[in-house]
Amino acid sequence: MFKPASDNEARILAACLENRGAYNIPLFIRFGQGLDLSRMYSLLNRYFEQLEIFRTSFRFSEENGSGRFFRQVREACPLIEIRVFDKLDKDRVAAERLIAVEDEEWVRALLCRSAEDEADYLFLNLHHALFDGFSVRLFLEDLLQAYYGEADKPTSLTSLTSLTPAARQEAALGTPVSAAAESAGASEEAEPDFGGYGRFREALAGKRSRTAAAGFSRQLEIPYRRGEGRRYSDFTLVLSAFAVSVAGWLGTSGAYLAYPALGRSPAQYRTLGSFARLIPFHQEFGAGESLEPGLAEIQRRTLAAGRGESAAGFAGEAMDRLNIYRDLVFDYKSGSLISKVLDAAREVTLEEAEGYRDEKYGLHFSVYHDTAGQSLQLTVQSAEYGEEELDLLTGSFARTVQALCRDDWEAAAEPLRTAAARQASVPAAPASAPVNPAAPPDEPAERPLADSGLSGRVGRIVSELIGEEKVPAAESFFDLGMDSTLLVKFKKRVRETFNVNLKISDFFNYYTSDLLSQKIMDSLKEAN
Repeated sequence: MFKPASDNEARILAACLENRGAYNIPLFIRFGQGLDLSRMYSLLNRYFEQLEIFRTSFRFSEENGSGRFFRQVREACPLIEIRVFDKLDKDRVAAERLIAVEDEEWVRALLCRSAEDEADYLFLNLHHALFDGFSVRLFLEDLLQAYYGEADKPTSLTSLTSLTPAARQEAALGTPVSAAAESAGASEEAEPDFGGYGRFREALAGKRSRTAAAGFSRQLEIPYRRGEGRRYSDFTLVLSAFAVSVAGWLGTSGAYLAYPALGRSPAQYRTLGSFARLIPFHQEFGAGESLEPGLAEIQRRTLAAGRGESAAGFAGEAMDRLNIYRDLVFDYKSGSLISKVLDAAREVTLEEAEGYRDEKYGLHFSVYHDTAGQSLQLTVQSAEYGEEELDLLTGSFARTVQALCRDDWEAAAEPLRTAAARQASVPAAPASAPVNPAAPPDEPAERPLADSGLSGRVGRIVSELIGEEKVPAAESFFDLGMDSTLLVKFKKRVRETFNVNLKISDFFNYYTSDLLSQKIMDSLKEAN
């Protein structure tokens, strides 16, 4: 029986319609001492039978003239394959077991044995609409303890259950937090100031490259060693370093971005539909001021947001207006999928495949905190920014992280001094011209209604989809109520009307009738 998908589920699923294999999480678990294939097969099958999350799938329907995603729980369990290879080709195994929206099974499982390797492998591909990274970690811990007969050993499931909300947040971030910071986090959040967002978006747009290679990825290892007496969590320090680096890279006084945080109960990986939430983040840095007070404020706000105590004006309309879901995403992982060694004594290690693909985010920074090796593994994913620009940003981030690790506040603030110098060379906007974050760069905040031409035709499509008589040509689609489901229908209508097949990301980049009509014209010229 089908039930409507949640908003979080629909947001993920909409991105999958344009890219087969998007939001897959393919994993290889290596068992260095071999694997009892029969025992693991029976154990996996028991999980699949008992927990509905493994038997859940989705479908997209346009019944009654409106497109929606629906969820169903199947009676049949996912297929568990057993294969023996002369040589294990991991790339091929992962590619042949990608999960697409139209598939009935959203979990792939393969038990592998290779003639040339003493180790055995368990391959799992779990869709992100069912699991997030923290859930995968808890599931793997459960699975291994059940396989090795350690059911009485406390797991993260049982240990996290007894923690307070504040302690659970600390466990998720991987570092201790002072009582003073915890108390500060409970105070009421101040209303954020979005006044600088227009300039920030303009600077970010100026960094995009029309010639950037699709799916560009950069990996970097950053030494990360901190002394005793830490006042700030690792998450606070690394997030602050990233915000400082972004501000310096763009030549702005602040940074606007989003970071994922646990949306489900950390003690429960079995619950469906409460994935990691994207929390909007904004920080302004005063020229010449010390970074230390800013770090204290960042820690207070991230703790409060992690507990869900205050959205601070960031929720709902503000999030849509800021469009942060596709600009910058800072994804910090500590003790999650980065735990490469799952069981050192038994030589069980985790190897992530390269199959996770995500076209939704404009610029996605994934930082894996390897606490054992004292380093940060940085992965940058983008299809919009050139290699040179990303090298500048990652280099700045590495230097700033290391400066904050040794409490060198002056060195850590170097990107901000660079930003202040750039701002000083740019004439200030007239005081009488208010900033409208939804307005595109160099355009007035208000424009006449679009009645004719290509922009007017785009506007009429939008009007029909959202049920409004007319829409302003410079009004953001997302301010007008365009959600992920309508966006899919919008893309289809544009293709049918103009014979142009745009990517989903184009609708986030060109988010008004005027901007999108220009993109359509450019695409038509390129086609001819």
